Amino acid sequence: MQFKFLFPSVLGCRNINEFKYNYFGASWTPQYRPPQRAKLAIEELLRDDAFCMTRKEAGIGEKKIYEKRELQLPPKLRTIYDDFEKNWALNIEEEELYTQWALVASIYLHQIASGYCRAIEQLDFDFKIDEIADLLRNDLKNEQIVIFCSHKKPLHASFQKLSKFRRCKLVDGDISVTDRNYYIDQFKQGSIDTLICQTKTVQYGLDCAAASTAIYI
Repeated sequence: MQFKFLFPSVLGCRNINEFKYNYFGASWTPQYRPPQRAKLAIEELLRDDAFCMTRKEAGIGEKKIYEKRELQLPPKLRTIYDDFEKNWALNIEEEELYTQWALVASIYLHQIASGYCRAIEQLDFDFKIDEIADLLRNDLKNEQIVIFCSHKKPLHASFQKLSKFRRCKLVDGDISVTDRNYYIDQFKQGSIDTLICQTKTVQYGLDCAAASTAIYI
């Protein structure tokens, strides 16, 4: 739709459906990656008719832009989530999760929705981290990023995956204040480009001025 807005007859197509069919195939989905032919055609279009601007060049200034992404839970995780939401109890390969308190149930549901749960080792889904990795490889490739996460398991899983292709540092409650400040200084100087933080650990005194984007998991 963005192409259609910029170019009324994008790549010779009369509408967005024709564009999707011609360049993405009949099985197009929002997560579908274009074939090489489509990628080359789109790259040529962007090279000839589009350009990138920084926030300063666009006159946006310090205005913040908020974006919310919603992901569908994988089918197996959806079943686990629904079962616990209904019964406040869960049993996965002899690992049990149980509570009679609504607040605790809410916390566990939050953890399950993240793809991980502290009390259930077998619960291990990285679909949200895959989405973030895709963002950092593409749309946010050259940006300074701060990632916030409340729970340790997805926090550490994010660090393990993202540090394979980004210059990352992890900040949680186990990191000393001295190291924490050193990592933040490195981030300000551009020596690292991704700071992955436990929310409560950095809720006070964190200077994110060097970051172009903050992501909350």
